[in-house]
Amino acid sequence: MKKKTFFLAAAIAMTTMVCGVTQTAQAQDADKTADSLISSIIKTPKGQQIKLEEYKKLFLNFADAEIEKTTSDISWHHPVTKAIEKIGKDYKTQHHQIPGVKDFYFSLLTNESPQLRGKAMQYLEFWRTENEVVDKITDALQNETEPFVIIRGISAVGHKFSENEKLAKFMLAQVDNPNKSVRSQLAWSVVSLRNKDSEAAKDVARKLINDPEWTVQKNVLNSLGDFHDESFIDDLEKILNDPAQENLHSGAYKSLFEMWYNYNYTCKRAHDICYNYMSKKPRSKNVPNWLAVSMSFDNPAKYTQWRKEWKDKSPFFKESEWVNLLIDIAADSQAYSFARNSAIDTLKKLGTKEDLEAAKTKVAALPDTDRDRDDVIKRIDRVLNQ
Repeated sequence: MKKKTFFLAAAIAMTTMVCGVTQTAQAQDADKTADSLISSIIKTPKGQQIKLEEYKKLFLNFADAEIEKTTSDISWHHPVTKAIEKIGKDYKTQHHQIPGVKDFYFSLLTNESPQLRGKAMQYLEFWRTENEVVDKITDALQNETEPFVIIRGISAVGHKFSENEKLAKFMLAQVDNPNKSVRSQLAWSVVSLRNKDSEAAKDVARKLINDPEWTVQKNVLNSLGDFHDESFIDDLEKILNDPAQENLHSGAYKSLFEMWYNYNYTCKRAHDICYNYMSKKPRSKNVPNWLAVSMSFDNPAKYTQWRKEWKDKSPFFKESEWVNLLIDIAADSQAYSFARNSAIDTLKKLGTKEDLEAAKTKVAALPDTDRDRDDVIKRIDRVLNQ
């Protein structure tokens, strides 16, 4: 029994040397705060730049941070994070300004602690345009299996997907990662305007647009329209017309809208799907989605030459039809109040003062049972007086 007690005590007291700084292996104290960390570690007077060794001691407290199961991430309210933010104000020291800090981060990329590996990648993101940083993070990711580290790595250098073959190969392998947060970050980093000419990026989008996790789908839809690839229209239309996926309607609509209302691109089919979605009745709290209603149009009276050229190529787009549709949404007592108010804001951009006054007349004629009527009228008055 004494031998067991001895080894238990030894395990608790054990410390690990990390980059020349002693780190206890005990769990982080629950009462540790940003102020207590700073007062116990930082001895440099306020107003002066802290020393690298002080910063190392502070940063290494991430080693025992809890990685949340639902997000596979460390809370942004973690005491070390708050302490680093506070140092930036009180000591006039942003982390990237400390001489030698980048090499310190590099040294943590192979550390046994996934918290430190991931946090090092996160803070290296400040130098995300430097090839050395991209290469070192890419190398560190090759055999990585911890979701938190993968997420932070992709977040830091995923913008180089189309430029770095080694990185792209690793990222493509994450399409089937069982962790939804990894797939979500992958979607966010890959499906973007900078990858619009990448067939590999489009393959990722085709796979993840039907992901079982709606948060992953949402990140695909966020920028899918930037690809201006009409092969995605069927999927987008399917989502937009599916009542069970109402939480994805704004993203699907946004991507379709981008496919036709863009200076350089136009698409009648995408336009018609958007128009039909807005026209769908009976309207409800979720259809049309209020964010979809708030999509911005240019003011016809202030069309630039680019918009005029686009309009010549888009005869299907008739401002008057959309103006009438927006008035109809604003005056529909079954539509969500946010959607009705958004319709007024959008009408201000696309229509005229006379159109707003017509909307007010139509809304004012609604019965008292419309509980949002007066609020919509107030919104119209506010817009008219701007």
